[in-house]
Amino acid sequence: MDQAVAQQKHQQFVAQLRAAHGCFSSPELSDAFESVPRHLFLPGLALEEVYSDKAIMTAMGNGKGRSSCSQPSFIALMASMVGASTGKRILEIGSGTGYTATILSRLVGPAGRVVSVDIDDDLVEMAQRNLAGFGFETQTTEDGNEWFRKPGFGNIAVRCQDGFQPVTVLDRYDGIVVTASGTDIAGSWITQLEEEGRLVAPVRLLPGLQILVAFRKQQGRLLSRDIRACSAVALRGELSDDNADWPQFQIEVTGAESGGQAEETVFQRKHTRMVVTRQAAACK
Repeated sequence: MDQAVAQQKHQQFVAQLRAAHGCFSSPELSDAFESVPRHLFLPGLALEEVYSDKAIMTAMGNGKGRSSCSQPSFIALMASMVGASTGKRILEIGSGTGYTATILSRLVGPAGRVVSVDIDDDLVEMAQRNLAGFGFETQTTEDGNEWFRKPGFGNIAVRCQDGFQPVTVLDRYDGIVVTASGTDIAGSWITQLEEEGRLVAPVRLLPGLQILVAFRKQQGRLLSRDIRACSAVALRGELSDDNADWPQFQIEVTGAESGGQAEETVFQRKHTRMVVTRQAAACK
């Protein structure tokens, strides 16, 4: 691959993202995408495919998408929603190619940390290989954790485990980003999230119905601050569709003249109880 051509494509693509999406008005977010060429995390693919604002499937299993390199504008939205900034400790559920973790690493800077986990060892190895190819070097700390380090970026740890379980590389996290959709919220995410910290996760409410929710932890519970439509590959493990007990719902419709309106909907899950109210506050 001609690296000069690839770099030109990369710069043009970032300019297109900046023009099309308001969140790129943030200098820090713009810098993060400028600093991390996507083609280095998708080796072997045509530049026209790499530099399109689309998710790219990178692994299949049982005829379904197992992992993908997320849509760049979707990554930018999640990074904004989770409040990734200097010095933050961010947990990523779903390592994929390592591209999202590297964007987050740039945003949190050398004072921050990014911990990324994936349930499949081959995906963890791919992410680690891509990080090394981008110039990260590894260092093992006294506690036995291996960190990828690169000047100008926060340290990244990549671990193979089900993200539903506690991720003990760090005790607590300022933000958690879940890159695949699940049917529930893991209790460990609530426990390990700092008070006032943010959790951003695609939530699968019903088969075929997903929403991207930015939660903020307040007094030990999660409250949504922003909700968007989304489409993401499904989580596997404890929070997969295979383990979902989809409830039956009753929908009641009345005429506008009756003045009645639904105020809340309750989704009872195995691990949590979600109450969806009629109106959510904007993310601040």
